[in-house]
Amino acid sequence: MLTSPSKVFVCLAVVSIALGATPISSALQSAPNKTIRSVDFRNFSYPKTNGLYLPHSRNLPFRLKGGSAPETRDKQGFVDEMGVYLSRVSYGDVTGDGQEEAIVVLSILTGGSAMPDCVYVYGWDQRRPKLLWAFDTGDRTYGGLRRVKVENGYLLVELYGNGKIIGKDLDAEDKTNRGACCPTLFTRAHYKWIGNGFRLASKPKILPNPIQSGSSIEN
Repeated sequence: MLTSPSKVFVCLAVVSIALGATPISSALQSAPNKTIRSVDFRNFSYPKTNGLYLPHSRNLPFRLKGGSAPETRDKQGFVDEMGVYLSRVSYGDVTGDGQEEAIVVLSILTGGSAMPDCVYVYGWDQRRPKLLWAFDTGDRTYGGLRRVKVENGYLLVELYGNGKIIGKDLDAEDKTNRGACCPTLFTRAHYKWIGNGFRLASKPKILPNPIQSGSSIEN
């Protein structure tokens, strides 16, 4: 005689309780729903930005292992692929969908004193991270990254220099700095997610740089 499915489930639940295990129904209910915070960005594959793509290199994704990807060199000793390392990851709802996005900052290992960065904004698409935006920043005075974060539903991006915003020539001289190391101004811009991309939400503001250096800050 066959046992009905409902009786089988009851029997399994009773056996689970008798053995001290979590009942099947409770185990199913307690399974956590993954979010963008479940992504291990220290061990993750990223697409190349323009700043990482060299004319003689392959335009293929690269992977961080343990938070870094060392540079590679060709047979002549020239840099074939620049190295990068994970600088930081922050979270916040920047698209207005009620879910957090991740803002990932990777710093480029140039082998010199330059300090450019790559910024990636990832959302969560049901089961996996989805890239929403990726952009390069410049070197300190020349559009170097001061700060990037979610602020009141907007993506705040601050770059060092006078009028430096994403999409403009960051290397252009603005005659307000004291050398590449010491920008006297920075540009604050807010971006809003509209449709399927980020757009400037208002006119960027030019503000004095109180720290008198081109270092990135987190808050």
